[in-house]
Amino acid sequence: MARERLVGILWADKSEDAARYRLRHALWDLRKLVGKEYLQANDTACWIDNEGLWIDVIEFQRGCITLGLVDPGVNKVPYFYHDAHE
Repeated sequence: MARERLVGILWADKSEDAARYRLRHALWDLRKLVGKEYLQANDTACWIDNEGLWIDVIEFQRGCITLGLVDPGVNKVPYFYHDAHE
């Protein structure tokens, strides 16, 4: 997900500098929690590299697609999903 989008969603009420600072700090905290190999980021985007990481929301969605409960082209987890990062 684009960093600009994240700061807009999470800290819309903060100045741009304050929101970017909070995002950097949140990413640092999350990396300590889940491991830096799973939470990836560059200057423009952040994403979860879910290779070897079990994420219940993603598994739930895969199950729904397998059962035909959702259209895989329409209902995809948009946030932090590795496939969404380009």
